[in-house]
Amino acid sequence: MSAIDDGMGKTQASRLLKIIRNTIICLKKRK
Repeated sequence: MSAIDDGMGKTQASRLLKIIRNTIICLKKRK
């Protein structure tokens, strides 16, 4: 179970990173 939990955490982290990157790009484009 621990291995599966680690995998889920990594996928969630990667999704958050993608969202943060997209938001930063949008803010830069607005300026």
